[in-house]
Amino acid sequence: MPFELWSRDLFDRESAPFREATFARFADGLTALWRKVLDEVIQDDGRPTFTDFSLEGEGRVVWIPRDPFENPVLAELRRRARVEADFVERLVTEHQSRFGHGPVALDTLALALTPLPSTLHRAVVVIGRQRGLAPRLTLGTTGGWQGPGLTITATWSRAGVAGWRLELSALDGPAVLTLEEGGVRLEAPPGGAGEVLRDALLEAGVLAS
Repeated sequence: MPFELWSRDLFDRESAPFREATFARFADGLTALWRKVLDEVIQDDGRPTFTDFSLEGEGRVVWIPRDPFENPVLAELRRRARVEADFVERLVTEHQSRFGHGPVALDTLALALTPLPSTLHRAVVVIGRQRGLAPRLTLGTTGGWQGPGLTITATWSRAGVAGWRLELSALDGPAVLTLEEGGVRLEAPPGGAGEVLRDALLEAGVLAS
C-alpha cells in the first residue's frame, strides 16, 4: 500500500485536502513530510503558518505536532535543516527508530540530535563513579536523558537550547543543577544528593571551589 503526503489549508476549513505526492516506501514519505513541515509549516521565529501536512498509509496517519502560537523546538529543527546538509536524513532516521508510525515527542527527537554540553558529561561520569554505577545515559520517552539516579532535560528557545537542567534524586529531596547563558546555578538541600552533586561538579570543573 503506498504512502500519501496530504496538505491541508487550516485557514479555509471548507477547502478539501490535497494529495501532494505518493511514495512506495515509508522512509521516503517521512522525509518529504519533514521537509514540508520545516519549509512550509513553521517560520523562523517558531510561529506556524496556515498549512499543515500529514503522511497517510497502511491505515495510519503520521502528523508532526505543533503549537498554534510558539514552536521553539520546531524552529530549532528548521534552523539546523538549513545549515546542516544531512540533518533531515538524520532526523528521519531518528524518527523512524524511536517512533515509527506512532505519535512523535518533539523534545525527545530534538534531544536525540543535540549533543550534551561537555560539562554535563563530566558531571555524569563523576556522579556514576561516586555511586558505583555505570555513567550510562538513555533517552526516555518524556524528553529527558536518564542516568544513575538522575535526569537531564533541556529548555528550548527559537535559537536552540536555552538551558540545561540536571536533577539528582535522593531520599532527602532532589538536587538541581541549571546551566544557562547567565551561568551555573545549583539548588540543593544540605547533605545527601546536594553534597553528592556539589562534589561531582567541583571535581568535574563545573563549579569553582
